[in-house]
Amino acid sequence: METDAHSLTPATLRAERARAGLTQAELARRAGISRATLVNFEKGRGRPLRASLQALQSALSDRPQHKSRLAHVLRTLQKSRAELEARGVRHLAVFGSVARMEDRPDSDLDVVVDIDPARPVDIVGLAGIGGLVESLVGMPTDIVRRRPDMKPELAGHLAEDEIHVF
Repeated sequence: METDAHSLTPATLRAERARAGLTQAELARRAGISRATLVNFEKGRGRPLRASLQALQSALSDRPQHKSRLAHVLRTLQKSRAELEARGVRHLAVFGSVARMEDRPDSDLDVVVDIDPARPVDIVGLAGIGGLVESLVGMPTDIVRRRPDMKPELAGHLAEDEIHVF
């Protein structure tokens, strides 16, 4: 499927799902989203979160290397939310080549975190969070902390391809 997540419509999703020979339940399971989210979107009853749309795109991808990587990353990090929050992570998002589904086998995962102000995290703590994410998803991970004084180039990359995980 070569449609990007921004242009995914209920009609194109139904067509791609039919082309792939998948039921709604099968596609929802592959994408790591609820069947209700998929059904509602296909019926035009709202638009899922960007992360859900990206996961659907990944699950329907014609490129085998992308078929499960983004969905795996999103699903794994969503399931690990409590463990990450216990380390002070308030919000986590994926960006970069994995989020754009342009990653290669040697690509790393880029994540950005917002830290709970009540739980200060120093550079060592941030590295520990990055190490935890790396061990959870099974791929090298670069982690950045969202800050008001981020370099404009990095802020631009985040604005273009950030996928909110939690």
